[in-house]
Formats: sequence, structure tokens, C-alpha cells
Amino acid sequence: MAEERGRTRLKLIHGSSTTDGNRRTIKSALHDLLDRGKLGRHATNVIRSQNSLVLALDLAATTDPTPIELRDVRP
Repeated sequence: MAEERGRTRLKLIHGSSTTDGNRRTIKSALHDLLDRGKLGRHATNVIRSQNSLVLALDLAATTDPTPIELRDVRP
């Protein structure tokens, strides 16, 4: 959806992990996808922080300033 609306950045807020190291979390899944290069064709740069990821998207489209809301991404 971010790509369709011409966004140049996508911030994924995953929060801090409260589980032990043996349980998979959203944060670990996102970092795993990045480390394996699975988001490579979409993200040209990544800023990792403790609570979020910011992906710089490879886009050449015009932007749509309409905010993307949770109801937009739920089925």
C-alpha cells in the first residue's frame, strides 16, 4: 500500500521485545527478512532502532498525502 501511494519511507513500529531469546517476535521476523535480503527489491536503505524500522523505498511515483490508517490494511 505504501508503494501504491508513492511513499518514499515506511516506518514499521514493532516495539521492544519482551520475550526471551528463544521465541520468535515480529521484530525478529522483520530483522530476519532484512538480513536474508527478502525486502531488498523494496527497501534501498534501512534504519534500525530498538522499537522500529524505517525503510527507504525505491519509488519513482508521485506521492498521495492521504495517511494510511489501520483500517486500510486490514482485510
